Amino acid sequence: VVSTQSTVVHPNNATMYYWYFETLKASNDITIMGQIDWYLFGTLITAWVVCFLCMCKGVESSGKVVYFTATFPYVLLVVLFFRGVTLPGAKEGILYYITPKWEHLGDPTVWRTAATQIFYSLGIAFGSVVAYSSYNKRDNNCIRDGVIVTLINCGTSIFGGFVIFSLLGYRAHKTGVSFEDLKSGPGLAFVAITDAISEMSVGPLWSVLFFFMLFLLGLDSQFGMLESLLTSVKDEIPVLNRMRKEFVSGGICLVLCLLAIPMSFQGGLYIVDLLDNWSLSYPLLIVAFLELAAVAWVYGVKKFSLDVKDMTGYEPNYYFKACWLVICPLVIGVLILSGIILSIIEGYPLYDKFVGCNNDLLEDQGLPLEANPTWVVKDRYPAAFVAIIVLLNALSCFLVPGYFLYYYRKTIAGLFGR
Repeated sequence: VVSTQSTVVHPNNATMYYWYFETLKASNDITIMGQIDWYLFGTLITAWVVCFLCMCKGVESSGKVVYFTATFPYVLLVVLFFRGVTLPGAKEGILYYITPKWEHLGDPTVWRTAATQIFYSLGIAFGSVVAYSSYNKRDNNCIRDGVIVTLINCGTSIFGGFVIFSLLGYRAHKTGVSFEDLKSGPGLAFVAITDAISEMSVGPLWSVLFFFMLFLLGLDSQFGMLESLLTSVKDEIPVLNRMRKEFVSGGICLVLCLLAIPMSFQGGLYIVDLLDNWSLSYPLLIVAFLELAAVAWVYGVKKFSLDVKDMTGYEPNYYFKACWLVICPLVIGVLILSGIILSIIEGYPLYDKFVGCNNDLLEDQGLPLEANPTWVVKDRYPAAFVAIIVLLNALSCFLVPGYFLYYYRKTIAGLFGR
């Protein structure tokens, strides 16, 4: 599955070698799943066991754990910030971060990716916000909480950018790797940042702090997703409310863990990439659009505003009403349509295909080795995987109108049954 010949490891790509060959043992084609990596399988099981222990009693247990998992990353972020900005090359990294590239504003992919990211970080259209909000008191000031959460979330993202790009500036200073070579996704954290941290004094300590922070952030994200799923399942299947919470939480965690096992194979990298890039963007935007349409256009902004007034004592201002009624549906609709049109024009989507280190070939030919060799190339998804992408997006989107029709039919049948 993966070439077994000895790979030439230049000092500037040792991290890349460890990531692809040692950690992932990646296959060199999306159609080759290869063998299961028992090390990755063990970490998968461990992660889900930790999630279960934190979620076993639902919000009662996760609410206590979040006090630590949501606050301690800020401590680590501040520590890494002050360490990062004192490193050589940090200034160049920060300048690269805050210098706008206006030409990218015309790329709809940039806007769609940004919308997906902010939706994910805030939990919009995932159900986690609604699930946690259901535990609030009826007179809770939801407008105030929404503004505070949004500001803290965006402020944290901006602050985290300074931390990341100060480390990337240090990496560029030490290795000469250009910022233009950076790619988003797992490679940013597990290759680029790891490469920078490995060059620092007391590197193992900073590595432990950084990856422990990522682990806590991952747990926090998982708590929100699991809680929304638990709440939805128990609402739809009332009999589960009479069962012990540990059994319900454990059953859902077990199912999700089993579904994730294919990602522990050598070809699991491609599955993660496919789900990360193609199972979230369009479904999230479409679900958010349908939520806005249901609240603002079907139920009505006026009725919804009166409900908020009944809870908080005052109506939302005209800014919120304009966003619900016009601005947000218009922006999301444009993002969806432009993305679909762009996908049709470009044809089959591309993915990063692992091809090994091209220094192997250069060494065999007696040529000078490259300091920044090629490890991955862009390749088009096979037709079968394009069908999977379409199916994933269709299932996620059509569940909303599908459930509406089911509930409508159930309601009508109940009325005539009386």
